[in-house]
Amino acid sequence: YLEQSAVSPKTEKKYSDAVALWTVWTQNQGLSITQPGQVDQALVQFFNHLFFVGETPWRGEVLLAAVLHKRPHLGKLGSNSLPRALRCLRGWRRLCPSRTRVPYSWDIWCGVAAEMARLGLLRMAIAILVGVDAYLRPSELIGLTAGSLLTPSPESREAWSLLLHPAS
Repeated sequence: YLEQSAVSPKTEKKYSDAVALWTVWTQNQGLSITQPGQVDQALVQFFNHLFFVGETPWRGEVLLAAVLHKRPHLGKLGSNSLPRALRCLRGWRRLCPSRTRVPYSWDIWCGVAAEMARLGLLRMAIAILVGVDAYLRPSELIGLTAGSLLTPSPESREAWSLLLHPAS
């Protein structure tokens, strides 16, 4: 029960779909995937196939997670490990860095903050602008205190600073 509860139903479906696609591909290629070494070899070949058709490393990561979930006797370490598949994924990630989204412009964030201020949420408006301007993670933004704001030093002239991770 607990092993099956390790992933949500949505993830289980995604994993099943990924393994089904890979299984059909291995059958079409005449590959056997009954032994750990065969699984590793078939994953390497499939990852290369996906790479050369322009897929992102995310597809390989999902398939590897799915195979490890569906075949719990396999792993990342030990005698039933999949070392070549793991190495393939590292190479794939290096050759195809993840794609980033285009950020919203400063004008849009100012508009969001202005609307928040209009609704009486001035502190949230300020937090949005500080968080965006300083490129803070939510936890860093929430952790700010009055002591996090450092007065300008002679070297920085008029620039104030944020101390995000004090030593004590």
